[in-house]
Amino acid sequence: MKTTQSTLPVYPSLRAASAATGIPLVALRRASRAGCDAFQNRRVDLERFLTWWFQHADETKDWRAVFDEAAAKREQIRLAQDQDRLVDKEAVIAKIRETMALQFGLLDRIFLAEFPSAAKGLDEHGIKRAAETAIERLKSDLRAAWTRPIVTVPKS
Repeated sequence: MKTTQSTLPVYPSLRAASAATGIPLVALRRASRAGCDAFQNRRVDLERFLTWWFQHADETKDWRAVFDEAAAKREQIRLAQDQDRLVDKEAVIAKIRETMALQFGLLDRIFLAEFPSAAKGLDEHGIKRAAETAIERLKSDLRAAWTRPIVTVPKS
């Protein structure tokens, strides 16, 4: 395998490398403590650093920051629950199922039981008006079902 001279710079210090590249100083220090060979006599060989960094990406993860981020997200969820801005997924699924059952039941009752006798003997316009009335009653019942609150059981 042929080796070529690096075209990436060598910086005189960690701070210079961080300022020039945007690599966080904490990342450079973490790599140095972990044994990266890019740091010699306070100098930073960018090519060696980058090669090492991407070979050891999982090892250099700041697990404290990962934990802190997860904890902050959990607190955001708890806050949303406390402010009633968050609804349990299972409660939403149950509400959708309940309302769909109501809708299908209403459709069966209105259009299979009530409507045929109401439309018996009517002309086209009368059937249309009876259907419109039945549909509006169905809409009203469904609106009432959807305006009832979703009841959730708090998780302990």
